[in-house]
Amino acid sequence: MPLRAMSIADAVMAAELTAASPGAAHWSAEAYADLLRSHDSAQVNGFGLVATADAPGGELLGFICARVVVGEAEILNLAVSGAARRGGIGGALVAAAVARAFALGAERAFLEVRQSNAAARGLYQKLGFAAQGIRRGYYSNPAEDALILALTKPPA
Repeated sequence: MPLRAMSIADAVMAAELTAASPGAAHWSAEAYADLLRSHDSAQVNGFGLVATADAPGGELLGFICARVVVGEAEILNLAVSGAARRGGIGGALVAAAVARAFALGAERAFLEVRQSNAAARGLYQKLGFAAQGIRRGYYSNPAEDALILALTKPPA
């Protein structure tokens, strides 16, 4: 499964994928495009990565969006299509996004995850993320607390 940089042209497909993913934050296509445009800022490096089917012009199987701000990275959104889940795409996207964030100067990467999302929490733990705290009432529809996870850049 090839991974590539998310383009502004991918924003509509990303918004459609999150709309079909109950656990993902439901962003608009314009919100994804705005994040991708932020890579030009001296203080903020927004980026996204996508996983596509092997065929040329293959369908979007999953994506991740993140940003690096003053030495810290935040994974903002991740979604994998229902048919492609449990195939390693989510882990590959997270690992690639963290590697890119560290290359952009981040020393730590953060994310929030629903406390009830055991599958995602297991994936993040497998990748080295550790619990740092809780954000009470962070999610809506349904209302739920978020677990804050972090991963520190390994020494060179």
